[in-house]
Amino acid sequence: MQTIGIFWIYHGRIYSYREKMTDALHQDVDRGHYEYWFTLQNLYPELRDYSYDVVPRGRVLVNDGEVIVYSSQEIIDDEDTRRLILEHFGLNEARFVCDEHYQKIADLGFDTCE
Repeated sequence: MQTIGIFWIYHGRIYSYREKMTDALHQDVDRGHYEYWFTLQNLYPELRDYSYDVVPRGRVLVNDGEVIVYSSQEIIDDEDTRRLILEHFGLNEARFVCDEHYQKIADLGFDTCE
């Protein structure tokens, strides 16, 4: 099943909120990283010591019928992580786009999207 949503990558594991993809040309989830992070911290003790913006994160959505993964350059540059995201969201393909909004807070001002 193809899904859209938000995610974080921590120690090679993906943590996410997902919803089933529909046939609509524009799709996104009504969940923000900041708010949903508290739910994940309650479920996964390994995340409790971190702020939502310290762990690499991103968003999977559909825009004009195209599946797009917005994330940090760190995620885009790692082929294994890209594959993990595609598998987790049940996708055959997606366009990966660097968005500075998803840069880890510690990287802002140092790493930029290429």
